[in-house]
Parts: sequence; structure tokens; C-alpha cells
Amino acid sequence: MIEKMLHDPFLLICGGLFVAVALFMWAQKANRKN
Repeated sequence: MIEKMLHDPFLLICGGLFVAVALFMWAQKANRKN
């Protein structure tokens, strides 16, 4: 499964975007606390 994802550019881009959005939301939440 993981190997198939790594060889599929579309899934790789979708996964990268999902991780980027998750990190962005987490950063916004952390900034709001301070």
C-alpha cells in the first residue's frame, strides 16, 4: 500500500497537501494560544 502510494504522483501530491494543511492548522492553533 505505502509503496503503491509512493509510486503514484497523484496520491503523493494529495498526501503532501493534506499534511501541509494539517501542519498549517496546527500552527494557527498554536499561535492563537500565545
